[in-house]
Amino acid sequence: MRCDKGDFGTLKPELDFRVFNSTGQVFHTGIAQNIEPTPLSEEDSLPSIDTHGSTPAIIPPSHFCSVTSLIQRSQLEPQVPPLWSGIVKGSMGFVFGPAKSGKTVWCENFGMSIAARMELFWGKPLDFLQVNRVLFISMEEHWEHRAMRNQRQLSSIGIMDGQDFPYMVVKPSFPRYMTGKKDWETLEATISDSEADLVFIDSFTRLEIDEIEKSKVANRVLSRLKELAMKLKITLVIIHHSSKITDQPLGLATMAGSRVVGQEADFILGINRLSNGTRYFKEVSTRYTQESELVTTFTIGDDFLVTKKKKVTESSLFRPVDHRENSGNQELVFRTIQELQEECGVVKTSELIARLHGKLQKTVIYSYLNNLEEEGLIDRSQKGVIIL
Repeated sequence: MRCDKGDFGTLKPELDFRVFNSTGQVFHTGIAQNIEPTPLSEEDSLPSIDTHGSTPAIIPPSHFCSVTSLIQRSQLEPQVPPLWSGIVKGSMGFVFGPAKSGKTVWCENFGMSIAARMELFWGKPLDFLQVNRVLFISMEEHWEHRAMRNQRQLSSIGIMDGQDFPYMVVKPSFPRYMTGKKDWETLEATISDSEADLVFIDSFTRLEIDEIEKSKVANRVLSRLKELAMKLKITLVIIHHSSKITDQPLGLATMAGSRVVGQEADFILGINRLSNGTRYFKEVSTRYTQESELVTTFTIGDDFLVTKKKKVTESSLFRPVDHRENSGNQELVFRTIQELQEECGVVKTSELIARLHGKLQKTVIYSYLNNLEEEGLIDRSQKGVIIL
């Protein structure tokens, strides 16, 4: 702490004063006496002091604190569960993938499940109580095509035409691109007026007329989106395209503008469609959950609802399958489960993996467990336990 004569140049004799340290705490109190007024330049001038009342702090608050005090503060805050999987309230992230992979349809299903107050989505808890309304901002697709698809989706989940349903969409008059300040003001006003807590934007490339993959442009748009999400206290899901890929695994490198986007996103979810028609979902990156080596295959029905199929390793979707080897390895996993049950009574997944160490990789074991469960040979409803 520095306490120069000039620091108190505006004080008068016999005036109560307090000296503050760098954390804003009172370091010393006393009476200022015989201090000659010292003129201050405009650059060095301090806030005025009310000599008729108590002396205010003249040092601005610091922007740091001890880690323990921050931990104590966090413990006093209410603990909010995830909205779904790696998506938490107030976060901003992306759902990306190649064209026609099902990104928009998947997001519609997710949003409608929340609006319909469903407790689960693809077997994972859905905390719909965090969301009063959902808003889907479509800037790419013609509104009539979207309306036809949405009508089929809602009919399939039991929502009738004309029924009050907290899933909002933008009108055909909404801008197709964000071309300037006026369009961004329209975007903010639309979200605010809708009173939505969960907002989808389709798509990221429509938020800038320039090439949004350029770092400078992407940074500007992402900064605006972050500010908008914080100001309006919304959870923001942005649909984005992947770079032109065919039959390649999903990763940060396959997302257009990935270097900048990956730094700002709280979650990145991928949707892929292979040349053989297989679709799958992947949690590419999340701040709030552990990443999994498994992906989830799914189908899209005539009613445009997404149906979860099974969890597999992503690599298994890209390599030629030797069915004889697969059959033998899956039988090995099943026999080992039977042996462990005879020995221990209760079969833990961790024990199975340890027993097969050196024979099969962990991800391969999980893939065979999924197959065995689909065939009805085992039950894995209890976490970490395998029941025959």
